[in-house]
Amino acid sequence: MKQTQNSPAAIAPLVLPSVVKSLVRGRAKEYIREGICSVVDAHDRLRGLSGDLVPPCRLRVRVGCFLSFVRVQQYRAVAAEFLKHMGVLVDLQSTMNFLDIGCGCGQIASALADMPGFRGRYEGIDPDIEAIEWCRTHVTASFPAFQFKHSDIANAQYNPGGTLQAERFSFPYESASADVILLKSVFTHLRLKPLTQYLREIRRLLQPGGTCIATFYLLNEEAHRLMGQGKSRFAFPYEDEGCRVADRITPEYLVAYEEEDVRELARQAGLQIRGDIQFGSWCGRENFLSFQDVVAFEAACDLGNG
Repeated sequence: MKQTQNSPAAIAPLVLPSVVKSLVRGRAKEYIREGICSVVDAHDRLRGLSGDLVPPCRLRVRVGCFLSFVRVQQYRAVAAEFLKHMGVLVDLQSTMNFLDIGCGCGQIASALADMPGFRGRYEGIDPDIEAIEWCRTHVTASFPAFQFKHSDIANAQYNPGGTLQAERFSFPYESASADVILLKSVFTHLRLKPLTQYLREIRRLLQPGGTCIATFYLLNEEAHRLMGQGKSRFAFPYEDEGCRVADRITPEYLVAYEEEDVRELARQAGLQIRGDIQFGSWCGRENFLSFQDVVAFEAACDLGNG
């Protein structure tokens, strides 16, 4: 099911101009963000927009574009949109076991918790300890089937002081334990070696017949053409090992992969792409499903154990 640019379900982030981002870094950036978020939180309380499953602004803006997720309505709308797309790609059942890699402050968890009659299990994992603690206090307290783990994985964009290397990380869950694995805006911030390891782990964690839904910025003939025409929201001018990045100083800020490379990496990990890739609007497409490219992975059919 494709959306068009006029569809209210097609939600694009508001992106800071690259010149602004290049000028505002380090502690200055943090002070500005903290000040804005304090004002936004006060505004949300006055308007009655805060609630048990609505994280404070400082946590929301860590899981998406700052100018978008300062707004509670946008934060919720993106979660609802992603859940809707999941329903297109997977036959969602109320008894399924979900693993949300890069769960942040529970954006998708909160949407799933509102699913009528949900009787499955949800596991979320993220390197942001403050976000995980917030989820345990506010989500798990009301929905015990929703559990959250902290993983101190290093990432130059999100967790520069992390003690664990993503390219060697094994997720603390049993093999074949997840019906659905979610990676929303995770591979868009991972370089080649971590991406390769995550794909191997996804294969290990998927139950037979399970599905992984992940978002990417995929480069193919159409994306390159639209970027060349200046229609893309992002540019990826710098080469990195096996990928292209938008920021040379912080490569994990935005990462893009050639579509054919992702297909090959998936094959090497024992995965295959199920059905058509649902391409996004990020590069200026007129027909799309969401903003980022959405890919559904499943275990490759020729594996003896899957």
